[in-house]
Amino acid sequence: MVTKQKQGSAARVGRVETTAGAMAVYEYGHGVPLVLLHANAHDHADYQPVIPALAEKYRVIAIDAPGHGASAWAFDPAEITAVKIADAQAEVVARLGLKRPAFIGNSIGGFTALRYALKNPGNTRGLVLVNSGGFNSSDLKAKIFCNLMGFTPVAGALWNLFPQSYLRVKTPHVKKILAKIRARKNTETVQMFAAIWKSFLEDEHNLLEAAKQVTAPTLLAWGKRDPVIPLSIGRVAQKCIPHAQLHVFDTGHEPFAEAPEDFLRVVLPFLDSLK
Repeated sequence: MVTKQKQGSAARVGRVETTAGAMAVYEYGHGVPLVLLHANAHDHADYQPVIPALAEKYRVIAIDAPGHGASAWAFDPAEITAVKIADAQAEVVARLGLKRPAFIGNSIGGFTALRYALKNPGNTRGLVLVNSGGFNSSDLKAKIFCNLMGFTPVAGALWNLFPQSYLRVKTPHVKKILAKIRARKNTETVQMFAAIWKSFLEDEHNLLEAAKQVTAPTLLAWGKRDPVIPLSIGRVAQKCIPHAQLHVFDTGHEPFAEAPEDFLRVVLPFLDSLK
């Protein structure tokens, strides 16, 4: 069920019931649907610097992931995974009845968008994958790092320091993001953060082979200063996805937050080219 909570000049805010709980959905503008998906421990507001320009041409739908922002997670925090998040957000797309949306997905949001495109090729207009998950190899280094971040005491200890390491351009908006993350820390959010990291080692999170079947036009937007999902992963993704374009930004994990004007100069023409 879709329920509308509030309508204002800036956003139309609603909640969509899913099997994971009620998801918070923020809509701006009108036209072709464009879904925005954020990273682990973040929320939809990370995209605020680029939403006004996107909403001039598109019906922008920004979704808080389960257990993030204003969205619920109806189960034990330790049971959340990247795949469950992706499936819940796919439910939102279905319940809203979106026809051939385009997606901008960052990190785990990129994994969600890619998974949706693979499962729903006929209902995917195009993909903008921003320092996206889903392409990590299962080598020893990746296993060690994901297991380390999946250990709750470590996740709690690094909660404040970790995002500072991957958000490299400290704009006023990025500083707000960092402050919001600090304020969000509690036992439940740390448990979910750790559980999601641990889930990155699951077989279903590795889309390296499956990505070869993507039919939607794809733009890979990659911050080259990201230590978490480095540019080398972006180049792997480009080799996997047929005809994918790769654009590199002088930023960390979130080019749209760290260099919004540069991001829009690249992404808007790509979105406008989609049929």
